[in-house]
Amino acid sequence: MGRFSIKKILDNKIFNNAIIIVCTITLIYSLFKIGSTFFYSLRGNEIMDDLHKIMNNNQYVRRSFHQVSFDSMLNTITLNLDPENGGNSPDERNLEVLDKYKDLVLINEDIIGWIKVPGTDIDYPIVQGRDNSQYLNMTYTGEINRHGSIFMDYRNSKYFDDRNTVIYGHNMHLKPHMFRPLAKSYQDKDFFYNNRIIQVDSIYEEQKWEVFSAYITEITFDYTKTRFNTPEEFTAFIQTIKEKSKFPTDTEVTEDDCILTLSTCTYEFKNARFVVHAKKIKDGD
Repeated sequence: MGRFSIKKILDNKIFNNAIIIVCTITLIYSLFKIGSTFFYSLRGNEIMDDLHKIMNNNQYVRRSFHQVSFDSMLNTITLNLDPENGGNSPDERNLEVLDKYKDLVLINEDIIGWIKVPGTDIDYPIVQGRDNSQYLNMTYTGEINRHGSIFMDYRNSKYFDDRNTVIYGHNMHLKPHMFRPLAKSYQDKDFFYNNRIIQVDSIYEEQKWEVFSAYITEITFDYTKTRFNTPEEFTAFIQTIKEKSKFPTDTEVTEDDCILTLSTCTYEFKNARFVVHAKKIKDGD
């Protein structure tokens, strides 16, 4: 009986020690995750503060993540229009980068624009990577960060002149929020109707866009389609996304328009996405 009691005590002690070890490891891991979350948030804010200072001070920065030469980036810009991008030969455009964006090009040659949405803290550069995963967890400066970057679909033209230009961003609880305000704000009726003009520039041209649709959707709906075989196919797509909007608009969108699609995650159901569509405002509109 004594031996059994001693064995039982030892077994209980081993079990209790194992529980303590597991709890300790869990606590350390949880603290690490919490700490890393706040670190990424703080670092993301620092990076954005630096970029805004560069924009406001208009000072040229002689450094680049890709070691881009000043002359090669600011003179002739070449876009390779392969069949995936709707063309068969290189399209050379002698476009000059706008003065306010020249510093950003020198930081990272992948920066191709800037987005600013009124009434929100969306005020970020836009990058375009070699695929749609490159900037999911990487900042504009090349640092690993779960906030990632606001990025254009790799299939799109950096000149924002495709029929449907798609831009992605995370939905983050801590600042920088990235595209979280899209899902929060554009589901509010008053906000939607009072903030329909947004600024989405290429680095070569200031551009304004008029929001005409916002909705929650499943990923099975191909709202990120960038190529359309016929004008009728594009017109049908426009009609579909207008009908899906939570709030109706009388904005006329035709086969001759270029539209912008902003996409972020939302959590109403598994794999839900919140989508905002806008059409480019042409000169004279």
